[in-house]
Amino acid sequence: MVKRIIDTAFWEDGTVLDKYTPEDKYFMLYLLTNPKTTSIGIYSLPKKKCAFDLGYSTDTVNFLLERFENNYQNIVYNHDNQEVAVLNTLKYTISKGGTPVRDMVSRELLNVKSTYFLAEVYNRMTGWWEISNRDIDNTIKGLFEDELKKRNSLYLIDANANANANANTDSLNESHHESSKVSPKLSETQLKSDFESIWNLYPNKKGKAKALTAYKKAIKDGVTNESIQTGIVAYTKEIGIKRTEPSFIAHGSTWFSNRRWEDDYQTEIKDDMSWLDPFD
Repeated sequence: MVKRIIDTAFWEDGTVLDKYTPEDKYFMLYLLTNPKTTSIGIYSLPKKKCAFDLGYSTDTVNFLLERFENNYQNIVYNHDNQEVAVLNTLKYTISKGGTPVRDMVSRELLNVKSTYFLAEVYNRMTGWWEISNRDIDNTIKGLFEDELKKRNSLYLIDANANANANANTDSLNESHHESSKVSPKLSETQLKSDFESIWNLYPNKKGKAKALTAYKKAIKDGVTNESIQTGIVAYTKEIGIKRTEPSFIAHGSTWFSNRRWEDDYQTEIKDDMSWLDPFD
């Protein structure tokens, strides 16, 4: 049986006290302790199972997922494969290191389907890892970076994480470019794999083939995965903020073909959450 230890500071946290409803508290504790959780916070979370466990309707679960993703911005949820990333889990799931812990984290990283989810957790946790004086936190940070590099991820490293972010990103881009020269066939496979990860994020999945063609052209023209991913996230946030009707959400083929990741979107959220807050 897996045990999850939750710090009692949860009940004294400013966000919990000031903003969480009773349902929010219940739901957050469920996200941290349900049987499918992992130490890195990325795992399968079927909505029907979640509703059954909590005694809620599926509509209520959908509402809570949207609230935690758009208002509190502490989870990312993929409605297609029903996988969740609880972005701040690693702040309190691991208290000591050692080979067994390192091996466990490595296995969990390997099992994550979405490279985007790995990048989101990495970017959320980087600031926390940078100020930590625990060896295990530096080890976990390195494991995330190794896994992202193995996947040729172009969205590795938050630009604000440290003073060397730009140099690290340039180095990674050069590495990816060189690998593309060496193995064009692998590059095509990687293009499709990266597209699938990004396509999973897009809210209106119509016109996939046309979107893929536009995506591949953009990448070959020098656009990065990170730019497109950032555009999708921004567009999705605007949809939530403006409560856009589903019929008015751009088809995927239209959005990609028109390079709408270059558009400006309304992404400002009224709830101002501190990144240093363990339960933000």
